[in-house]
Amino acid sequence: MVRRHTIGVAVLAALLFATPRPAGAQPIGLFAKIAFDPSIGGTMHTSGSGIVNGAALSVSEQSWTDTHTQQSPLFVAGIGFTVAPGASALVGFEYGRAGADTTTMGSAAGQDLRAEFDPYQYWGLEGGFRAGGRTGPYGTAMIGFRHVNEIRVTTNVPGLAKADFYKASTVPSFGFGAGYSFGIVAVEVMAQYAGGLTASKGAPALFQTVANDGARWSLPISLVVGF
Repeated sequence: MVRRHTIGVAVLAALLFATPRPAGAQPIGLFAKIAFDPSIGGTMHTSGSGIVNGAALSVSEQSWTDTHTQQSPLFVAGIGFTVAPGASALVGFEYGRAGADTTTMGSAAGQDLRAEFDPYQYWGLEGGFRAGGRTGPYGTAMIGFRHVNEIRVTTNVPGLAKADFYKASTVPSFGFGAGYSFGIVAVEVMAQYAGGLTASKGAPALFQTVANDGARWSLPISLVVGF
């Protein structure tokens, strides 16, 4: 895990420092984003069936829009460097959290299988570019990695009051979008992707079977300060 983090940091550093800059170009300063980051797609888990603690369970596929739509704040802080007129290289740190809904995950012995997952909570590093003037419209693209905390699930099945599901995972991430800058303040919308998660080895066998995806798409809508 440490090695993967080291590789990610090296890639981001390369994006920032290996980019040629015109003579005299100076950092454009710090920036910060405060965003609402709702889930818009991606499979949280797939479908399957099996016996868990003596109960016959049938699990239906669910998307992140089914399981995690509650209060989805995202915070990003970073620095940008001018690399050409109207173009900047960016590097930033992000922290976010998508709260979980109580859902019908499937059925257990003919009854609804009610479930609530832990929040999708993460931090990450990203680097990329911004194209556009200090005021007016601009476009941006970012790539990096994200460390997602362990996700467990609470159900109404006896013996599964709290069960492992996804283990803590480090995944690739990227995003692209556009915004409009008013000077030091901008409004920005991005499409953000984070890669699939890894099933926990401590989860029941059925949950290990259905916890085989976990890639998430979200739509951060940000207020940006610093441009």
